Amino acid sequence: MGDYFRGWRRKVGVVTLLLACVLAAAWIRSIGREEGVYFDSKGQTPLMLCSRNHFLTIIFSRHFTRPVVFTQLKLRWFDQTCSEETNEEYWTLANAGFTSVVTNAWTLSGMMIGSAFDTSISNPLKRWFISFPYWLITIPLTFVSAYLLVSKPKSSTLKKPIDPDVSDGT
Repeated sequence: MGDYFRGWRRKVGVVTLLLACVLAAAWIRSIGREEGVYFDSKGQTPLMLCSRNHFLTIIFSRHFTRPVVFTQLKLRWFDQTCSEETNEEYWTLANAGFTSVVTNAWTLSGMMIGSAFDTSISNPLKRWFISFPYWLITIPLTFVSAYLLVSKPKSSTLKKPIDPDVSDGT
């Protein structure tokens, strides 16, 4: 069994399989729940990683009224039940109650990229997001790990060292 994990392929295959399993568990947990981690700086959230309704979303946001103080960033966690909105409606702030929101969202092979900009004078906010369906990450990772774990390692072809003391018979 010790020989099976020699070389980098099998070790990377195990790490890739573990990552695929963690993402599959997050995929199942995302059904009907919204969980995530975010950085908080005096009420501002410049970066958020969120799992919601079969999607993993990365959000960058910027408040234009005050700059983010990076020395005061705190890592926070949230967990709540999902609202009834679709992911696109949710991330583009369509139902957030803002008075003037300009949104753009594009969908490409299940992946969603977009932005939302609140143009109100009191608290202008720009939010960019990219949202990946879990299957788009988990299934390729599973195939890569299977390939790395099942494929036979290439046999190394060692060259025989040339012994300078041995004459070639001439």
